[in-house]
Amino acid sequence: MKLLQKIGFTVFVSILTLSFSQCTSVKKTMEIAKTIELSKELTTDVYYQNWVAGVRGGGSGTNLYISKSVVGNKQLITAYFKDKSVDFEPVTKMGDVYVARFKGEANQIYDMEMNADSINEYGNKAPVEKKDFPFKLAPNEAVVSYIENNTVKYLKLINISKKESLAYPSAPRN
Repeated sequence: MKLLQKIGFTVFVSILTLSFSQCTSVKKTMEIAKTIELSKELTTDVYYQNWVAGVRGGGSGTNLYISKSVVGNKQLITAYFKDKSVDFEPVTKMGDVYVARFKGEANQIYDMEMNADSINEYGNKAPVEKKDFPFKLAPNEAVVSYIENNTVKYLKLINISKKESLAYPSAPRN
C-alpha cells in the first residue's frame, strides 16, 4: 500500500512540474520579432486619438490608427496599447488603415443597486478582473500581433504620435 502511495505521489508531482514548465514556454512565444521606430514624417501614418461622447453615458475611448504602408503586407490581429489589448477592426472603407478601438472608463453610466439584501443587487455589473499585460510599454508605444508562416509574431511601434482629442457634440434637441 505504501508503494502505491509513493508512486501516486511521484506521478502527481511530475504532472504538476510539467504543467508549470508549460507556463514559461507560453510566455516566451510573446517575444517581439521586430521594432519600428516612427519618425516625425510618419505621424500621419501611425497615431492615436482620444475621444469623448457629448452625451451623458455615451462613453469614451482611444482609437489607434496604423497605415498599411508602415506594416507592409502583414495582416494585423491584435493591438496592445496603454495596458489594454483589443482586436483590430476589419480594414476600413479607406482600405489602407487598421483601426483598434479601446473603450475608456470616462462618461459611462453604471446603474448599481446597493442594498443590505443581496437579492436586491441582482443585475449589478460584476467587477472586471484585470489580466496581466504581457508587454512593458511606454505611453507612446504599442505592440501589434500578426501571422507570418502560420505563427503569431509581434511588432513593436515606438514614438506613436498623439492627435488632438475629439469631443463629439451632444445629441440634437428634439
